[in-house]
Amino acid sequence: MTKFYTITMPAGGGGKTTVTGNSGYYISVKKGKNTCLIDQDQSCSLTNVLVRHMARVNGLNYKEVMDSLDDDKYSVKAIYDGNDPTPLKVADHLYLITGYSQLPEYTDRANKSLGQSIKNWRERNKDWLEENFGYVLIDTHNDEIENPFLTTAINASDGVVAVMPVDDTVFDKIPLIEERLELLHTAFGGEAKRLVVVGNKFQNGATASTVAKQFKAKFEERRQQEPEKYVGYFTQRKFLEAFKVDGTPLTTASEKKHGQKASDKKFFEECWKLFDKIYKD
Repeated sequence: MTKFYTITMPAGGGGKTTVTGNSGYYISVKKGKNTCLIDQDQSCSLTNVLVRHMARVNGLNYKEVMDSLDDDKYSVKAIYDGNDPTPLKVADHLYLITGYSQLPEYTDRANKSLGQSIKNWRERNKDWLEENFGYVLIDTHNDEIENPFLTTAINASDGVVAVMPVDDTVFDKIPLIEERLELLHTAFGGEAKRLVVVGNKFQNGATASTVAKQFKAKFEERRQQEPEKYVGYFTQRKFLEAFKVDGTPLTTASEKKHGQKASDKKFFEECWKLFDKIYKD
């Protein structure tokens, strides 16, 4: 069965899109499973990064490729119109339903559908999805948990990945996500959705600030208490930052042997283990 995950973030600027994109590459490259990413963030950051990288790798003009992408055919807009978009192939085994910058115009429609738009798309394309994709990952806009588009994404998903940056306020927002999951479960039934909390941009070593050290200690405490929920964290490294700059995924960066340090190899190995914990088969 195709597994759906919503990737969200209780606070802005924490690298949600970077985690989503690298998740897609990891599943498609390391697990060898076709993966479809849905860009439901009106900033279209995931779309811009993936298409720019795809164009560069294939010797294409980025602007020409972007101009050729009809929103009615390739974007998440089609789903909210009740249609079936065509996923764009951006790499081997990796596909993208592109973002739509005017998505907020569909707020009333998202509310009236009671969060069923993506779920309806999933159900009417169940056989096609199972034939073509092992995973579908939905990148969302940084917003309040009550946002109808986030509700729509979560309602269609089997699990939710909450990306947690170094920000003390985010711990208080995890219970809000849990309450929303319980509310959706009560309203629509089905299996309970799995919640995974993943830290991002954590600092290690002597260069870590006092705030960063305290936050990490608090996260580790939660991890000890609820290891199935707080599964681990990504440390702040140039390899993750490179994704937003030029679209280079961790899977590609890890293959570059020249100049790679032992600490770099350890970083990649830790990332693979963490991805495996997040996306259980």
